Amino acid sequence: VIEEKYADKILNVKDETADKIINDCIKENISIITPEDSNYPERLRSIDDMPVVLFCKGKLPDVDNEPIISIVGPRKISEFGKKAAYSLSKRVAKAGFIVASGGALGADTCAHKGALACGGKTIAVLGCGICYDYLPENRKMREQIAENGCVLSEHPPYASTTKYAFPIRNRIVSALSLGTVVIEAGTKSGALITARLANEQGRDVFVIPGNPTFDEYKGSNA
Repeated sequence: VIEEKYADKILNVKDETADKIINDCIKENISIITPEDSNYPERLRSIDDMPVVLFCKGKLPDVDNEPIISIVGPRKISEFGKKAAYSLSKRVAKAGFIVASGGALGADTCAHKGALACGGKTIAVLGCGICYDYLPENRKMREQIAENGCVLSEHPPYASTTKYAFPIRNRIVSALSLGTVVIEAGTKSGALITARLANEQGRDVFVIPGNPTFDEYKGSNA
C-alpha cells in the first residue's frame, strides 16, 4: 500500500519530466529497463519490492543465467579487508563469476577493482543517478565498469543521493546475486543490511571471519 502523499506525487508527474529523463538517457547512452522488458532479470522480479525501472550504463549481463556474487563491506575498511575484497573478487572473476557491489569507497571499490584487474565483469549498483558525480575519485572506475559490465541505478540519470538511498539499493545488489560475501562489518555496518536482505531473498550469505576482539568484525562474525 502506498501512502496518499506518495501516490499523489506519482500521479502528478508531468509528461515533460518523463521526456527529460528519456532525453537525458539518450544523450548519455543509458538504457531504460522495466519489468515489461524481456531482459528484466527474473532474479529482481522475484523479490517483493522489485525496482519498477532500471537505468543501465553498459551492457546488462544475462543475469538469470550468469553466476553473480556480491562482495560488500564498510567504506572505512581495514588493510586486511581491502586485500581480502580485492583478492577474492579477482579470483572469483577469473573463475567466471560476475562481481556485484555498490560502487562506494572501501570494500566496494576494492571488489570492483579486483574484477577489473583480471578482465572480469562487474556490476555497480548506485544509490543515485548514473550521471550524478557521486565520488569523483571513482569516476574513472565507473567508466571502466560500464565497459566491462554495467552501472545500474533505479534513479534518473542526474538524481542526487540521500542517506536513505543506499540501504534501499542494497536489495538490488543482493537480489542480482546467487550469494553475498561480507568482507568485514561492525555491528552497525550497512553491509549487514545487504546480508540480511540476501538471507530474506533466499540467497546464500558468506563471511570472511575476523579477529573476534576487533570491533570491525563483530557484526560479520555474529
